[in-house]
Amino acid sequence: MCITNINTPPNTNNTITQFLHENATHGDVIYLTGATGFIGQIILKECDNDPSISKVYCPVRNKKGATGEERFISTGLSNFKKTAYVPTTGNILPNDVTMVILNAYEVKFFNPVDHILKNNVVAMLQILDQCVAAGPRIKGVSVVSTAYVQEPLPYRRREGNRISFVLREFTSASEVYEDLVNDRVSWEELREKYSDTISSYHQMNCYAFSKHIMEHTIHERYPKLPLCVVRPSIVAPTRDGVYGHGQKTGFPLFMEIARNPILRFPKNEGQLNLIFVEEVARDIVKGATEYAAVASMDENNELFHPIRSSTSSADITSIPLLDLSYGGVMRFDLGQNEKLRTFLRKLEKAVIGLLAGQKKSKLVDLVYSNFDPFMGNNWDFEKVHPVTLDDVELMGKGYYEREQQLKAFKKSEKSRDGSMSWQWMVLAMVVTLFAFLFTFYNASPLPTGGLIVRGNYSDGFYL
Repeated sequence: MCITNINTPPNTNNTITQFLHENATHGDVIYLTGATGFIGQIILKECDNDPSISKVYCPVRNKKGATGEERFISTGLSNFKKTAYVPTTGNILPNDVTMVILNAYEVKFFNPVDHILKNNVVAMLQILDQCVAAGPRIKGVSVVSTAYVQEPLPYRRREGNRISFVLREFTSASEVYEDLVNDRVSWEELREKYSDTISSYHQMNCYAFSKHIMEHTIHERYPKLPLCVVRPSIVAPTRDGVYGHGQKTGFPLFMEIARNPILRFPKNEGQLNLIFVEEVARDIVKGATEYAAVASMDENNELFHPIRSSTSSADITSIPLLDLSYGGVMRFDLGQNEKLRTFLRKLEKAVIGLLAGQKKSKLVDLVYSNFDPFMGNNWDFEKVHPVTLDDVELMGKGYYEREQQLKAFKKSEKSRDGSMSWQWMVLAMVVTLFAFLFTFYNASPLPTGGLIVRGNYSDGFYL
């Protein structure tokens, strides 16, 4: 996210280059945050294919010794037909912008809510303030949220996907936001004060709750701004599996984890809603170009802008999804037997700590903590985009094949080539052996139906 100061005078340095192709001279002009991210580059592809869009400004911040302009080039943004680089300081909203897409947001589930709001929403509201100042020139704003602001079942989705602010009986979202970002209250204090009102799910998933506060703060502060909130579920690579490599967040990270002999005892009760990134990018662009409108009042006297669900018909439990993403690692469905799952996870982490070090062991613990809320719950989402198990399987195979192609170009680098090191081989054998011995020798603790073992060892999906 670009943290900016809107009071800084406009940049007058003529040496800053704007990369703009000559054919992008008419039509709507978009200001896009998060262009360098996983979804951002597919948004740019959608904009390239939309004849009504002539230019896309990409603010890129300095990072790790590289300037924003250098990163604009190195990340490939300059290769798109309509992109233009702008710095993240100065007058950040150029005078010819007609639409805004706010896509940048760090995906960290357990950072305190006040920390997340400061790092992401402060700059977002600065941009929206400028949209209001620009008046009717701004025709549409698309704000990317998450489908997981919605609580899991038994919560049922309301008409229009409207979710009332959870603390509306006590305060407004804007007041909560101001208290948190100005350090008048900490997240820990807020959570303790309203522990009976904020659900355990929202208390645990700080990322989702920060988005909930963000959405309602925007509804309350900018009711006359034409705006749409877009809520994607779990964003997967492209349908062909070609795009998404090298990403360290979201489902691409899940796929990277799937090919390692870890996460052998995941929860498997929940249905994971998977959506391909091109569908999400299309919804986000349409959020600004088609769906955006001013806010309206609902029956509870709460303001809401239009809300677009970017979700799918694909509800898949975790173990089949892990197999479809990358088979070859045997994983165990323990049902509701939490005692057995806890024991085997401790064993798994102990073996990893012994063979690969405590840092890797803690990483496995973090992986379980991140994925358990999604793998163990179900949600009442809209079935907007058709996605089948066959689609996911084709994506997994395409992703794997593309990865092998990329590795062929990096033979000189010390990168993982798809084969197991002896440490991982030992880990896989030890954990699997203990799981089998403990489970089948102690058959009585198992839930009705026994242990379900799933593993796919075909189609070249070996570790």
